[in-house]
Amino acid sequence: MSGIVRQHGFATVQDFYTAFYTAQRSIEAYQKECAKWEEAYGEKATPKAETMHDKIQRYKEKVDKQYISQPSQSRDKGAR
Repeated sequence: MSGIVRQHGFATVQDFYTAFYTAQRSIEAYQKECAKWEEAYGEKATPKAETMHDKIQRYKEKVDKQYISQPSQSRDKGAR
């Protein structure tokens, strides 16, 4: 076994195991962080409920867009 680890750049088997377990802990920490992210932002995440302020703001923007897109109507009916 020591010959194999030396071929791959490790001085001793103990150095290999130290590197191996360090990498294993890093992978586990990364997977936990990925799971947390997926829970918070992934497809499985439940959408936040819209607040009344957000709804009112959205309706105001909708009305403003409709008002702007309407052609203006002239009240002038010509000379009298």
